[in-house]
Amino acid sequence: MGDIFFWIIWIIWTARNQRIFESRSSTPTVVISKALSNAQEWIRAEGDPSSTQTTPTSISQTPMISIPPDTIVCNSDAAW
Repeated sequence: MGDIFFWIIWIIWTARNQRIFESRSSTPTVVISKALSNAQEWIRAEGDPSSTQTTPTSISQTPMISIPPDTIVCNSDAAW
């Protein structure tokens, strides 16, 4: 659990925000328990990285199209 430090910092930050913005407070024991629980859940969700084999895939290039000079272009991705 080398990343536990970051989980503790993250949970302290969220506990701070809850105290300031929602008037909810947590004890240090609850904060640490939540950090450990979240870290363990994250590790389980990631699985064993050595057990997964990834094979490189080729990415096909889409040919560029000619766009008139005064055209406004809005590029987007799947995150929208």
